[in-house]
Amino acid sequence: MSEENHRKYFDKKPKGYHTLQIHVEMMVTETFWCDYILYDPRAVPEWQLSVQRIKRDPKIAMRIAVGVSMFLRDLEEKMLNKENEDVRLSSN
Repeated sequence: MSEENHRKYFDKKPKGYHTLQIHVEMMVTETFWCDYILYDPRAVPEWQLSVQRIKRDPKIAMRIAVGVSMFLRDLEEKMLNKENEDVRLSSN
């Protein structure tokens, strides 16, 4: 990240994929907060380090859990279909 981008995001909450990544981390580690850290040693001292405590959002966690459940269900269905296809082919 450039120094310019570092300043642009310095005191802003993470968005998009960063938010999802942080929430998945909290779900996996069974925690309810995470420190979001931005650091750039090239910046002047007062702009080098930003630490924000991000609290787990139940709505985001639920969206992730639903998405994972749907993915696993689809994967299981594909695996069962593949097994059935393999059995059918081996019986011919």
